[in-house]
Order: sequence, then C-alpha cells, then structure tokens
Amino acid sequence: MDTPLLNLIALALASGVLEETARLFPDDPGALYFVALKDLLSRRNAPARERLEAALRRDPSFAAAHTLLALVLARTGKTAEAEAS
Repeated sequence: MDTPLLNLIALALASGVLEETARLFPDDPGALYFVALKDLLSRRNAPARERLEAALRRDPSFAAAHTLLALVLARTGKTAEAEAS
C-alpha cells in the first residue's frame, strides 16, 4: 500500500482519538498540542494556532508548543510573530 495513503488513514483514525482526548481533558496542554499538530498536518492553520496558544496559556514553558506555533505563524506569513515565539 502507498505510504501517503497509509499516512492519511492513520491521521483519520488518530483524529477521532485526539479530538476525544482534548474533549475529555480540555485543560491539558499536551492534548491541545496533539490536536493542534493534527490540525497543522491537515492544513488547518487557524485552529492549530488557537489550540497552541491555549496550550501555552496553560503551560508557558511548553517548548514543543512554542516551536509548533512558530511553524504555524511562519506558514501563515507572520514571520515577526514566529520569530518572537
């Protein structure tokens, strides 16, 4: 089977699990991070940014969330904000 197709199938399966985890643990920065990562992989930049910012409000020292937020900001042309993140 084609690897990109497998990746899409895995993302689809994981998507439901991640959304449910974020629903059950809405204040968990890790749950928000992984749903944001799924959003980013699905090219849903605005929801990814919102979730990453929420994760960082809960845990300002969450380095991986800062990195992913910088990627989202750079992808959407907000390079100055990306460099600050």
